[in-house]
Formats: sequence, structure tokens, C-alpha cells
Amino acid sequence: NWTAEDNFDSAFAKEGNPVSFQDVQVTEKPTVNTNKAGAYQVTYSYGNISKTITLTVKEIKTAVNAHDSVVYTDGTWTAEDNFDSALNKAGDTVPFADVTVSGTVNTDVAGTYPVTYSYNGVSKTINVTVKDKQSAINAHNSTIYTGDTWTAEDNFDSALDKDGNSIDFADITVSGTVDTTKVGENDITYTHDGVSTTIT
Repeated sequence: NWTAEDNFDSAFAKEGNPVSFQDVQVTEKPTVNTNKAGAYQVTYSYGNISKTITLTVKEIKTAVNAHDSVVYTDGTWTAEDNFDSALNKAGDTVPFADVTVSGTVNTDVAGTYPVTYSYNGVSKTINVTVKDKQSAINAHNSTIYTGDTWTAEDNFDSALDKDGNSIDFADITVSGTVDTTKVGENDITYTHDGVSTTIT
């Protein structure tokens, strides 16, 4: 909002008496449009005296940027995880602490959770999708005899990542060893992304 009186300070007649704003003539070149960025010349005149000022209308640069994401059950999440940036009217960076967040995410329950980030009348709503983990490692027990050869891959069957995609054996971490020269039971653990399976 703007009126010509906003930029008017004072005016005086010949005798030095104050002149009210209503007695001052105002011309705008071009006509001030606060919906359009630009520089506007506003002239205030009284008698033979005039004063021209420049009214600069700036584009509002307020913005809030955030992104969708996927998390998995039993994972952790904070509102700042999905926040990218925010700008004030002048285009200056706004810290996350000044942004209002509405909406919550329950990482214990699979589902889609909308979260809204707001600053100075500008909002951005994103979705946080909580998925059940499909991670799995399948391996089997076996019996071999002294002198046989053995590798950890022999007892490995298959593995899936969080999204249920197959994982190559090369991506599996194996702990435990087998001494094929000695009789006994050996525990071997296959691990990937926090999921483990132990076989004998």
C-alpha cells in the first residue's frame, strides 16, 4: 500500500506558514503501480515551488523451498531435514529458526505425511513418505567335511534392500571364519544396512 502523502514531509507558503498536504499538487510519472516493480517519479508542487522524489517499487522475493523425501520405519526425522532455504522480501536468506512448520511425521507408522513450511505469508507443503523396511538377508546352515573347500557365498541365498530390491553378495558384509581343517560349528553372520542373519 502507498499514497502520495507517505513521502510528503512538509511545505511552506511565502510567509513561512506551514501548508497542509491537501493544498499540494501531486503528479506521478508514470502513475505509481505498486503491483509492478520499477522507479516512479513523484512531484510535489505548491505555487512555483516543486520537489521530485523517486519511489522505488521492488519485487517481493519472499520464498520458501523444501523437498519431498522417503524415510523408513524406525528411522529418524526432523523438520529441518526437508527444508532447503527461505528468503525475505529483499531476497536475503532467512534461517530455519524463523520458518513456521506445521505437520508431524510418525516414523513408526508407514504412510504419507504432509508438512508445511511458512514464512511471511509464503508457504511450501511437501510430503514425507514413511515406508516399511523390506530389508532381508537369507542364508542357510550347512554341513561340510574336513578338507572340503568353503566360501561365505556358499551359504548365502539372497538379500533385499529397504525398497525390496535384490542386493549382490558383493554388497554383503560377512563376519566369522571357518577352519575346514577342524571339526566343529562355526557361526557366520551376513549383514547389510543394519540387518543381519547368522547361520552355522
